[in-house]
Amino acid sequence: MNCVTTVSYEILFNGKPLPQFRPLCGLRQGDPLSPYLFILCMEVLATNIDVAHEVGRVHSFSLCRGVRPITHLFFADDSVFFFKDKGHTAANLMSLINDYCEASGQRLNLDKSDILFSPNTTLTRVQKLLRTLQIRNNKGIGKYLGIPAEFQESKKGIFKALVDHITKRKNVHWCSKNFLSFPKSAGGLGIRNIECLNKALLAKHGWRLISGDSSLFSRIFRRKLFGTEVFTSFRDLSKGTGASWGIRSILHGLQLIRDRIGWKPGRASNLNVWLTRWVGGEYPDPKDCWLGINDVNMAHLQVRHLLMPNGGWNEPYIRTIFTDEFAARILAIPIPPSRMVDKVFWPLTKDGCYSVKSGYGLLFDDYMTRKSTRNDRVRISDRGREFCRKNLWHLPVPSTWKILVWRILTNTLPVGKEFQKRNLAISVTCGMCGVEEENLETVEHIFRDCSLSARVWAGSILGIRVENAWRINITDWIKYLSSGEDGKRRVVIFMTVLWGLWAIRNKAKFDNVSLNSHVISGFFFGLIREKAHLLSDLIEGSGSLIGSRKNRETGRDDMKAEIKEGYPLQLIGKQDRCDVIRVQVDASWNRNYDAAFGWVATDWRGCEVMRRQKRIKAESALQAEALGVRDVLLWASSGGFLHIQISSDCLQLINELAGADGKG
Repeated sequence: MNCVTTVSYEILFNGKPLPQFRPLCGLRQGDPLSPYLFILCMEVLATNIDVAHEVGRVHSFSLCRGVRPITHLFFADDSVFFFKDKGHTAANLMSLINDYCEASGQRLNLDKSDILFSPNTTLTRVQKLLRTLQIRNNKGIGKYLGIPAEFQESKKGIFKALVDHITKRKNVHWCSKNFLSFPKSAGGLGIRNIECLNKALLAKHGWRLISGDSSLFSRIFRRKLFGTEVFTSFRDLSKGTGASWGIRSILHGLQLIRDRIGWKPGRASNLNVWLTRWVGGEYPDPKDCWLGINDVNMAHLQVRHLLMPNGGWNEPYIRTIFTDEFAARILAIPIPPSRMVDKVFWPLTKDGCYSVKSGYGLLFDDYMTRKSTRNDRVRISDRGREFCRKNLWHLPVPSTWKILVWRILTNTLPVGKEFQKRNLAISVTCGMCGVEEENLETVEHIFRDCSLSARVWAGSILGIRVENAWRINITDWIKYLSSGEDGKRRVVIFMTVLWGLWAIRNKAKFDNVSLNSHVISGFFFGLIREKAHLLSDLIEGSGSLIGSRKNRETGRDDMKAEIKEGYPLQLIGKQDRCDVIRVQVDASWNRNYDAAFGWVATDWRGCEVMRRQKRIKAESALQAEALGVRDVLLWASSGGFLHIQISSDCLQLINELAGADGKG
C-alpha cells in the first residue's frame, strides 16, 4: 500500500473532461481503484492461510472424501473461515488476521462478525473460542444480502416475511402475471416467471457439474454426488439419506438437463446406441426390420462397435441398422481423436453449452401449457400480437412510449371504463373534454374519438382526420397509422402525439389543469424540446427498422466452396511480419449433410503458397467451416509455419476460437 498515495479524477460534462482534482479523503471504498487493491491485498491473506494449513498451524475440514479441505471463502469485503477446534487453530487464525490488518491498514469489525458452531460442540469449548476470537455473536451467520444464510427450519417460514413484503406492494391487477410472462412476440412483456427462472438457474449449476467445469464448487459437488471429480454418467447419482436442501435443489435442476442432454462420443465410447442422445442430441431410429427383434447383442450395442479398426465409421453396417436419415447424420459426425472421451453437450444452443435462456424457454412452455388460461391467450388480438412482434418492440422510440402502446393494445391502461369494471371509486369521465357519465372514458375515446384529441391529430404534421375512425378498432387504427412509406419519421411523430395525449389527460384529470389550445401547444413544444436530441437522431437516421441476417444453417445447394474476404482470426504472430501466412477459408453445406470446404494460403507478398478443396460430411455449416480451419492448422503444423492468420466469413466460429463470447 505504500506504492499508492492517492488518486485524481476527471468528470465528463457534456462529453468534455473537466480539470483534474484530488479527493481530500484519500482512497476510500467506492473508488474505481478499490476493488483491484482489495483483491491484491486479500490474496496475501489467502496465501498466508494456505501456508498455515499446510504446516499444521490451522486445521480445517473437507466436505467429502477425496476433496481438499476448505479453509476460507472471500465474497467482496466479506470473509468466511472454516476450521476445527484443534490445537491452537483459533489463536493462530486470529494472529494471521491481525498481521494482515496491520500490514494493509484494514480493521476487523468484531461487532459485525458472527460465528457458527457444529451441534456437537460443548458449551465449554464455545465459551473458550468466543474469548479467543473476541466475537460476541454466536447465534449464527444470520442474513447475507437480505437473505437468510442458514436453513435449519421450514423454508416457507423463513421466506414468508419476504413474500409478504412483496405482496403488500401490489395494488390493482390490470392483467395476470402469466400474461406478463408471455414473450414479447406473443403479446406479453417477457417478464421472467420466477418459478421457471429459478429452475433454469438450478439447471445451470447442474450443467457446471457435468460439463467439466473446474471451479471449486464443481469439483466438490461432483465428488459428493458422483463419487469422482470427472463426470461419466448419471448411474451413480443419488440424493442420499441426509442430502441438504441445496443438494436436493441442484439435483432438481439436473433432472431438466438429464432428460435433454446430447452426447459427443469418444473413440472408445461406451454409450449405448439406443439409450443415449448421441446423434445431434436425438435418439437414432433403427430400420423397420430391426424393430421387435429380441437380440441381446443389438440391445447392448455401443457406439464404439460402429467404428472400423482404423477409426473410420463402418458405413455398410450403419446403413444396415439405421434409417437413411440417421445413417447420413451418423456418417457426418467427425471421427473423434483417440484420446477423446465421451462429452455432454446441450442441443438447444449453437455452442453446445447450456444457457439459462434455453432452459427457461423449455420450462416456460411447459408451465404455460399447464397454467395459462383462455383469458390470458385472448387478451390481445391476433392483429395486435402481430403488430407487437413485427413492429412495436422494434420502433425507434423510448421504451415508455412502447409500453403505453402495449397497454392500449392489451386493454390494460387505467382509464375510466377499466376502473368501473373493478368497482373502484374514481371519476369515469374524460379528463380532457368531460364527457357525460354514460359515455365512459375508454382508450378509443382518449386517443382518437375525444374532440380535443381530434383537434390535436388534425393539427399535427401528420394531419390525421378521425371523424370516421370509430368504424375500426384501436389496434387496427394504430397499426395502420404506424406504417407507411415514410415509416421511421411517421412512427416517431405518431408515438410522440400518443404519449403527449396521455400526459395531457393525466394533467387534466389529476392536476386539475384547464386545457385550451395555448396550454396544449405549449405542452407539445416542451415535449419536443425535451426529446429533441432523440427525435432528431431517429428522424434523420438511415436504415430499416427491422434488419435481417442471412442464416447459414439453411446451407447452399452449390457444393463448390467459394473463397471470399471474411473476419480475421490472428492465431500467432503479428500482421506486419514478413513471415506471416494468410489463409482464407470458406465452406458450404446442405441439409443432406453433404459439405465441402476450400482454402487458399498466401505469403506476405500475396503470392499463393497452397490451396485445397475437399468434400466432407458435416452436421452443420458451422461444423463444415470449423473442419476447414482445422485442415489449415494441420497443414500449417506439418509445414512448420509458426505465424499464420486465418480469415473466415463465419463470425460465430471466429468468436468461438478467439473466446470472444466468454462462454465455457
